[in-house]
Amino acid sequence: SVNNIHGMAQAHQALGLRWNATGEPQKAMHEYDQAQPIFNLVGDRDSEAIILNGRGDVSVTIGNYEDALRYYSKAQTIFSAIHDLRGKIAPIDGSARAEWALHQSTLARKSNQDKLQLAQQFGLPRYQASAKSGLADFYALQGDYKKAESFYLDAWALFHSLQEAIWEADVLIRLGRLYSQQKQDQQALNYLRQALDIVQHRDAPSQIARAHFEIAAIGQRQHRLEDAKDEMETVLKIIESQRTKVSDFDDRASYFASVHEYYQLYIEILMQLDQQNPGQGFAQRALEAAEKSKVRSLLDMLDFVHGALTLSQIQAEIKGDDVVLLEYALGKEHSYLWIVDETGMTPHEISQSTGQLSRLVDNFRSSLLARIPAEEETVEQYNEKRKQADLRYPHDELELARELLGPAAHLLNRKRVIVVPDGDLQYVPFAALVTRFTRNRSQTNANDRELVSLPSASTLRALRNAAQRRSPPTAGMVVVADPVFEADDDRLARRSPSLPKPSKPPDLKAALRDVNPGSGYIPRLKQSHNEAEAIVKAFGKKNVFSLEGFKANRETALPVLGPYRFVHFATHGLLDTRYPQRSGLVLSLISARGKSQNGYVRLKDIYQLKLSADLVVLSSCESALGRNLESEGMIGLTRAFLYAGSQRIISTLWKVDDKATAELMKRFYQRLRKGESPSLALRGAQEDLGKSAEWKSPYYWAAFVLQGEYRWTNEKGD
Repeated sequence: SVNNIHGMAQAHQALGLRWNATGEPQKAMHEYDQAQPIFNLVGDRDSEAIILNGRGDVSVTIGNYEDALRYYSKAQTIFSAIHDLRGKIAPIDGSARAEWALHQSTLARKSNQDKLQLAQQFGLPRYQASAKSGLADFYALQGDYKKAESFYLDAWALFHSLQEAIWEADVLIRLGRLYSQQKQDQQALNYLRQALDIVQHRDAPSQIARAHFEIAAIGQRQHRLEDAKDEMETVLKIIESQRTKVSDFDDRASYFASVHEYYQLYIEILMQLDQQNPGQGFAQRALEAAEKSKVRSLLDMLDFVHGALTLSQIQAEIKGDDVVLLEYALGKEHSYLWIVDETGMTPHEISQSTGQLSRLVDNFRSSLLARIPAEEETVEQYNEKRKQADLRYPHDELELARELLGPAAHLLNRKRVIVVPDGDLQYVPFAALVTRFTRNRSQTNANDRELVSLPSASTLRALRNAAQRRSPPTAGMVVVADPVFEADDDRLARRSPSLPKPSKPPDLKAALRDVNPGSGYIPRLKQSHNEAEAIVKAFGKKNVFSLEGFKANRETALPVLGPYRFVHFATHGLLDTRYPQRSGLVLSLISARGKSQNGYVRLKDIYQLKLSADLVVLSSCESALGRNLESEGMIGLTRAFLYAGSQRIISTLWKVDDKATAELMKRFYQRLRKGESPSLALRGAQEDLGKSAEWKSPYYWAAFVLQGEYRWTNEKGD
């Protein structure tokens, strides 16, 4: 009321602390957004650093640990600059928690040691306690249980004396886990139940969920599966209740990724119950739990208010389409496959452990991608690497195909195969594996089959609902291809032979540093011109709006994309796995007059598009990838274009060969123009290249994946 802006900022800061402590992280971040500019304006650097620390705490709460470390680092820098050593303790404390969550245990140990030293210097028992708890975590990981127990007990005593109930319960939960690791189950349960007694009537959802989770894990090991199931259902109710308190969709994705292990344990318990009690519906509930664990934030983004689909609802979505759906779930120890068609569901446990399955995926991709030259690799080294990889590939391919597709091999002759991958399986080109199983079956025609990938089965209904709400396309095809990136481009030299080196926009520079540290040079994609020509030839010049060269720029391209049915990008894509918000597509960075311009289309730009597209093709390297949030899928270009309104996306799993890509796209669009669906046209084009002498290796064609709706209405209405 007296316009005391500094006092207002302090109030916002206190509210932010309160909201984060009571499980409302987005509200906390909103309060910090109000406070930080004021502290910066009035020069209160100490309070600004405290705000940055608060932002780090919020980021830890929602599982966005990379952002948390950035905030904590900035806070420490300010505290050091103003010589506030005591102030540094809080961001060091937060850094230790984030580093631990990112499995950077050695860094977490160092942070906890620094924190303990400062806390003892300034007489701060609360930080001494948390430092000892963190060091105990490290020793427990190393298997030094006696040392870990000593540190935990010291931390517990300190928190108890300080009447810090929630932190006391947190240490008790860790003690319970320590005894559980040593198979001393009764002692573990005593500590865990003591922790629950402390927090049961307090607003401490994460501690309550963690305690029930640890009790469930003990119950599973003791074969008390019904008890374990009940404990996990309590945990998942808490998880679901917290989900709605995170409003930002990407932050919600981080949150679900951080609690994925809860769903993993629940699925394992249900599948073990199914083995003991076949036909009692436990396998169905496990499948439905797997659906609940997948891409929930994407479903929320698509305004799919129904949550995850049940088995009967999944079957209703694929009814009459000659579909077999393969849904995978990778757990800590065991992995599962559910084979679903409109008549039933068959569950399978994958015979390899999850760790061994990941090794099979790595071996397969290593053999497949040996055709990509490494930096500073001689021709002789490259040829030898490729020769050895070609010898290994058939074995690596067969091993992985048997594990992932063996149980469903007899169903792969269906017209449509839908794959719902999980974890590392998101990197697998299933097109190559399906071909391995069907190439010798003369009774089936591979060109008549379609292969589609979905982030979850529930995504299918979400996309169909979204299609009913969007405006139908009113234009045909738009192609954005062969942009101008650097001053040495011959198209630029012909116009102005002496031009200074263009400057790149800051967002693009940051992404280039993250993705490929070095010169930051972006080479021209000459074959992308051939892609554009092939599309024009297939559809007819009057039906294609082609933006090539200097015309392939942000200002021209982005405003016109909305009404087109087909949108094709043939350019570089950058996938920043550390900071996915920096990912994007690179358009022309230089104007026709030789001046630098912002040609970088970031994820946020794509999210803001309003597309009517039936199909977006991202003919760029690794465009199907992004930051892997396990069950929440890839945070990258595909997700952004689905949100923007496209029903289908074709994207790539690795750095594709530009000549092979141009050939595949030519064949794909020829088939599409003849009336084939995108999934059928892609599969046919891949089979065509696989039969050719030059492009027969799956490296050249299997990278391309279609995600989204498989049903298709061609221009004739068929």
